[in-house]
Amino acid sequence: MSGFSMKAAIVSGLIGLAGVFSAGASAQAASPAVSLTISGVAATGAPVVQVNHRHGHYNRPQYRPNRYACTPRNAVSKASRMGIRGMRVHSNRSTIRVSGYRHGRPVSVLFGKARGCPILR
Repeated sequence: MSGFSMKAAIVSGLIGLAGVFSAGASAQAASPAVSLTISGVAATGAPVVQVNHRHGHYNRPQYRPNRYACTPRNAVSKASRMGIRGMRVHSNRSTIRVSGYRHGRPVSVLFGKARGCPILR
């Protein structure tokens, strides 16, 4: 019994090695040119792309802030057009609060950080 399993292991190993070497030979036959890489440019003139899969990044695009979002400057401009004077700005992650005076009374307006500075309260 043990001789039979030893033969099976040897035969399957040889078949596997033959498959590996034949796959390499067919790949070389498909592209006979030797590929050289010198300082990030391949011999064919095409740039070499570095793929970084370390630490779970997987080539995600870099963070770019939304340029259409409401900024404190935009909120102050809108509050000024609403007639608010002597403004103070308080900003957090999702809102911008502009406090000031209108007709001599203290007022406060809450803007959302979306396009067009929507008035929340």
